[in-house]
Amino acid sequence: MTGIEPELWADRPRDAIAFYQAAFGAAVLLLVGEGNDIVARLAAGDARFWVSTASPDRPAPSAGHAATGRTLLVVDDPDAVHAAALTPAD
Repeated sequence: MTGIEPELWADRPRDAIAFYQAAFGAAVLLLVGEGNDIVARLAAGDARFWVSTASPDRPAPSAGHAATGRTLLVVDDPDAVHAAALTPAD
């Protein structure tokens, strides 16, 4: 499997998760951490995305910054993809 999954940063990630569940029927696939210091992977239909706690280097939209997330490349064998990326092209 290979997929692109956005990670969204929120000041109150548990509230964000509740919103995505209510608005889009999202299911929580993974939840790590406690309180509002968490990282969660969610699914809405075939779409997968992450929600995590905002921090100074990962600002939430309310902080007024342009970047409020990142995009993750998800693969079955990250070591093989990394090795291929380091191999010079012919």
